[in-house]
Amino acid sequence: MPSKEPLRCMIYCRVSTSQQELAGTSLDTQEAECITRAKAEGWTLIGPPVRERWSGVDLWQRKKLEGIREMIRSRQIDVLLCYDLDRLSRKESHVAIIYEECERAGVRLVFVTHEFDDTATGRMVRNVYSFAAELEREKTKERSWRAIKSQANAGRRLSGPRPRYGYQWADVTLADGKVWTKARLIEDPSTGPVVRRVYQMARDGIPTRKIAMTLSAQGIPTPKGGSTWTHTVIRMILKDRLYTGDAVAFRYQTATKLDTKRDRSHGEIAEVTERTKADPERIELPEGTVERLIDPISFDTVQARLIRTKAETAGKQRHPEAALLRTGFALCGTCGARLIVFQRGNGVIGYRCPRGRPDGETCPQPASMSAHLLDNIVWNRVTVAVSCDDDRSIAAEVERQLCKPTTVDAEIATIEASIGRVSRERSAIARQVAKIAIEVGDEEAADSAAAPLRTRLIELSKQSAELDRELTARKAIRDRRGEAEEWLRTLRSQLGRVGAAMESLDYKGRRDLLDLLGVSVRLYRADHDPRYEIEAKVDLSRWAWVDTLKVPVNDDDPIDLSRAGELRPKDVTPERSGAV
Repeated sequence: MPSKEPLRCMIYCRVSTSQQELAGTSLDTQEAECITRAKAEGWTLIGPPVRERWSGVDLWQRKKLEGIREMIRSRQIDVLLCYDLDRLSRKESHVAIIYEECERAGVRLVFVTHEFDDTATGRMVRNVYSFAAELEREKTKERSWRAIKSQANAGRRLSGPRPRYGYQWADVTLADGKVWTKARLIEDPSTGPVVRRVYQMARDGIPTRKIAMTLSAQGIPTPKGGSTWTHTVIRMILKDRLYTGDAVAFRYQTATKLDTKRDRSHGEIAEVTERTKADPERIELPEGTVERLIDPISFDTVQARLIRTKAETAGKQRHPEAALLRTGFALCGTCGARLIVFQRGNGVIGYRCPRGRPDGETCPQPASMSAHLLDNIVWNRVTVAVSCDDDRSIAAEVERQLCKPTTVDAEIATIEASIGRVSRERSAIARQVAKIAIEVGDEEAADSAAAPLRTRLIELSKQSAELDRELTARKAIRDRRGEAEEWLRTLRSQLGRVGAAMESLDYKGRRDLLDLLGVSVRLYRADHDPRYEIEAKVDLSRWAWVDTLKVPVNDDDPIDLSRAGELRPKDVTPERSGAV
């Protein structure tokens, strides 16, 4: 009789961390034991042992294991050999999936450390070991989480492979002489100015792609030391609130979800979201943990500009200049969606609600209108609001804002007085604590007697830190007041020049003016009264001390274009005064 061919065997070894992979100890041990077992059984290795560094709780992301599973499904091997069950997976459900695939293909799943019979009892024992491996994983995860959270509660949670771009690590020496390494982030003298420059360019309205091109052309190294900046890296820097000094541990959380873009419907990907301030898992780190590079007002201004730039992008529109109010100026009055530009069969360009389509989210009363008609109505109303020279004009409201007194100086004086009061009280309590220590003599008794005073000192320290933050914010507003006033004067002069030549503006000039005035149009169906609502709001949100300039330029009669509504300061409801 011909001799039976030896079984074809593939060995799979796994570790979880890169340190384990570089050390090679665990992988070498697994590989040696598996090879010894394969030789003892007389199996033929059809390739070198597969080594992989990946978490045991994942299955679909392990590319090398996926290759072995493909070999199993195509019956290219007869035996899959692993050192231990937890080296294959630490999730019971994943082990069951792989075992089912092996069973269907007639492939044996063998472990060096355990023998599982292909019986009901053997399958039960295998499931018990799988559950134990998964349970151990959860215990390890919980212990690690406790240790990390304990560090964060103590004020330390910043260490990593490298500091954030613009910063460098700094150590902190505690009162007992212990040194915390990588406990603070301070400005890096070489990259910190680059971060400030990126924010300034973004505030000036320079697109992220152009910022990236400028930095690349000037030979400034990227965060990873490369020579070519990308707009994605610029956006990451511009959206990172850490640069405002906002030091938070566990700011983000990661969850897995099904990846519908994969060919396999069971594929999973990681989804990262930011925790809200009310989330108990989010831990605020002590003031000064991260040095501030960007003031919060500038940061918020940049975020608003990024959102506006994204909304105004023309994208792949075939006729971008055929509709003046495209990408954000015109909204559906019923559902609030941005109207999109479309072309009718007769070639007429129009606006319509995107939620009125059968394949999209349904709008109960989707609006539509000819772009030429709505553009002319809006532009005529804006012309009246800009060109009139009475007290209804935008220029007149700008003048009133320039003459309006501000309370920021009084607020700064009040905060400084509060800081002084808290400082004096802290000094007085510190003297009382020292006096108690001298009079009582016994250290334990002195600590007990001074406990309420120490508690009050902690409360005062928190108050002082909060007052310092408020003072910094108000001073930043005061320092920028002159810049804001200059901006208003520039706006007033621009309105005067533009009002005299409204009709001569080209497409870009008209859109720039609409953006300057914050024009917003809400369009309704033809049977709705009113048919549309037009509103102009000069967006001065970047100047916290200046009220919003709001101009409702709508009237009931679409034929009468001679009236502009009364100018009002920011005494309107938030829904009507929000930026578009």
